Amino acid sequence: MELEEIVYTPPSYFFDRINQNTKLCRYVYQTLIKQKAPNKINAQDKWKTTLMEGSIEWKNMYMKPIKLTNETKLREFQFQFLNRIVPNNSFLF
Repeated sequence: MELEEIVYTPPSYFFDRINQNTKLCRYVYQTLIKQKAPNKINAQDKWKTTLMEGSIEWKNMYMKPIKLTNETKLREFQFQFLNRIVPNNSFLF
């Protein structure tokens, strides 16, 4: 009866994967981008059910405040409203 040979492989640590030539911030950023969550936004699904519309051009909806106004507060409000972050009476009750 032959025994299988056990080969020890040391664990790979995060810092071992970084070369001297690699820039740390760029490597960390690219690693985080690879692990990024999918682009599906739950607020968009809620808006589709609320408005009962099948095809909403979301890219156009997010670009409108950028094209139409220079006010950062209005842009911020539009983003919060589209993502259903702004509380109103229907959200509170």
